[in-house]
Amino acid sequence: MSWIIEKRKQGMEIHVTNGKIDSIFIGGCYNEKERKRTHFLADIIVEALNKAENKRQDEKNREGWVCIHCNESTYDNDTEQLFSAIEHIGCALKAKAKAEGEIKFEESLKEEDWGHQPS
Repeated sequence: MSWIIEKRKQGMEIHVTNGKIDSIFIGGCYNEKERKRTHFLADIIVEALNKAENKRQDEKNREGWVCIHCNESTYDNDTEQLFSAIEHIGCALKAKAKAEGEIKFEESLKEEDWGHQPS
């Protein structure tokens, strides 16, 4: 949903509307000074309402994108960093290793564990 400027009554009234039942009367344009002021205010209001709407939509999109292990967002991660929408790969591997009683995941990443000797 997007907010726009709408002219009514032969362009004499300026409203900001979202195309539904929501509309805000900004002012009348009965002379050039009022017209400029009214359009200036309408532009500011439209920008602010659209910014707020985009933020609300982004927050709605993020719902449910939380790692079940670390409780941090998975929304901004690339798919290569995720096991699923609700699990980071690293968190899933740590949980698996812990559940199977294996060595800590961090320790398995050390060079010595991979057969490499430090230079």
